[in-house]
Amino acid sequence: MINTSWCTLLQNGLFDDIAEGLLSAKVVVVCVSDEYAASATCQVEFRYAANTLGLPMILAVVGTGSKWRASEVQ
Repeated sequence: MINTSWCTLLQNGLFDDIAEGLLSAKVVVVCVSDEYAASATCQVEFRYAANTLGLPMILAVVGTGSKWRASEVQ
């Protein structure tokens, strides 16, 4: 199993596509894991959805770690 988050794909120029999708979203389901919370790219996506767009968030905890609880994702 590869221990990575799909958000790392955003580093390859996909943020524009993600941002476009978020602009039409009514709610965001965030699959939260330690890896997600530790990813700088995922933090940018989360902040854009939450702070810039003010979208409601549903957190779905995945994995067994709990380090994410100390992050802004909580």
